[in-house]
Amino acid sequence: MTQMKNKTTDSPPTPRLQGRSSPSPPPRGLHSTLDSPTTTKEFLTFLNQMDKATMMDEEECGRAGSLEFVLQVRHLESAPDTHKESLMKQIGEKYFRQPGEGLVLDNNELWTRCADSCSE
Repeated sequence: MTQMKNKTTDSPPTPRLQGRSSPSPPPRGLHSTLDSPTTTKEFLTFLNQMDKATMMDEEECGRAGSLEFVLQVRHLESAPDTHKESLMKQIGEKYFRQPGEGLVLDNNELWTRCADSCSE
């Protein structure tokens, strides 16, 4: 019995891979994904890969572009008032330049209202 005990306690630890970090724990939803900069970046990379795999047109916004829009709007909400106007214009130029290009919304009236708000 003592031999068995010695074998289990004397075994060397298993070697760890150095330089490799373990992947982020799986998020529980979009809210928790966007709460962490690490998981947001991983999710954005994943969406970029999906967009490339679908071989979408250059002027299309895609899944990654839609997430970037959400992130820019979140940044806009927390930005000081002195920067909000320039951020709105940047969002308008990127996502609401022409109907059918940039951000795709199911509601055309909403797209038009967003474009108008960004150009004011």
